[in-house]
Amino acid sequence: MMKTLFFLSALLLSTISFAQTRMIIVGDVSDKTTNEPLAYATIGVKGHTEQTISNAEGKFRLSVPVAYENDTLFVTYVGYNHFEKPISKLASVEHITLAESPTMLEEVRIVHYQVAIRDIDRAVRVVRGNLYAMESEVTNLEYNTFLNWLEDYNKSDLRKKSYFDLSSYSKSEKEFFTRYHRVSADRRQKRKDRNDSTANYNNYAAVNMSHEGAIEYCKWLTERYNESPGKKKFKKVHFRLPTLKEWQIAALGDPKFQSWELGENTVEVIVPPDSTAKEWSKGKRKKMQVDNTILYPWYQMYYYRNNPVNQFNCFLGNFRVDSVERPCVTNHPGFDGWIMLGPVTTYFPNGIGLYDVVGNVAEMIDEEGKACGGSWNDWPEESTIQSVKNYSGPDKTVGFRLFMEVIEP
Repeated sequence: MMKTLFFLSALLLSTISFAQTRMIIVGDVSDKTTNEPLAYATIGVKGHTEQTISNAEGKFRLSVPVAYENDTLFVTYVGYNHFEKPISKLASVEHITLAESPTMLEEVRIVHYQVAIRDIDRAVRVVRGNLYAMESEVTNLEYNTFLNWLEDYNKSDLRKKSYFDLSSYSKSEKEFFTRYHRVSADRRQKRKDRNDSTANYNNYAAVNMSHEGAIEYCKWLTERYNESPGKKKFKKVHFRLPTLKEWQIAALGDPKFQSWELGENTVEVIVPPDSTAKEWSKGKRKKMQVDNTILYPWYQMYYYRNNPVNQFNCFLGNFRVDSVERPCVTNHPGFDGWIMLGPVTTYFPNGIGLYDVVGNVAEMIDEEGKACGGSWNDWPEESTIQSVKNYSGPDKTVGFRLFMEVIEP
């Protein structure tokens, strides 16, 4: 009994201590003109990593240290003016309204369908033999180019099947993803400033398309590449979605893999003197069978093979992260660099040069309804090179990466 009382007392003191060191900011975000809630608005504190996003009803809850009371809360939403207010002046429940910006993104029609063959040739990475994989997921800019080609060449039925499907979302979520999938005039811009509401999502991963749409994109790009008369690395190729085995081996990223069965491979890892070593590359090298502890593409560093963070407590992928106990020590928003989807090629590549094989978006394979690697909305333990998630129809967490077979070198 005494032990139980001691435990409960300790727990209560711990809770009180936590409450005294942190404060909770609660509020909602809506459109100033229509009063409609704005889903996925970014809420954070200027100069700090803590951030969150509003839910489908525009509501948010943000936990920050009490020491931030003299700092400034900001809210951003693509196409809207920024909101800023000192934390010390916030109401107990802050009702925030945003006005549309006069520089709101306008939809841009892509009328030039000459595929950048050299860009493709530079972006493919060898998996084994004649099988290659693109270094990143398909982006909004790339997928919109395909959709606009279908429209301009009167492929209306196919375009309808391939178009972004937002029918399952609430009104506010639909509004966000309508903006997310809109192509900006600045076609190559990456959204480097996370607090810039006028930045575009061109270089972010395309999501919300059907499995059939992804397959049709593969067919379309195959035709565009093969019929191109310009200089290119290969005469004839075939773009497609990978099999589960192909995806997992590519995600492993070992150019010396021995088998297409993930668990039948032996990889080389580096074992530092202890788990707190700051130098990953220093230690003894040893061979290790791929087992259920090799979960991430940075497995070569033995003590991090099943750990989503590095030696500086920075997350190495775009995962679902709610903990405030291990924020990255660098000045990035959120706890892993992104609150929601992030631009492609944000994190370090694996051993064969593929970016974001875990986190950001789960990637379709040839089997409909299954996607690999987890996403921005999946916990780190659900976002590994061995993770396979089920999904039903177009999904905000699911995109795809092209694999390419060389038919004629």
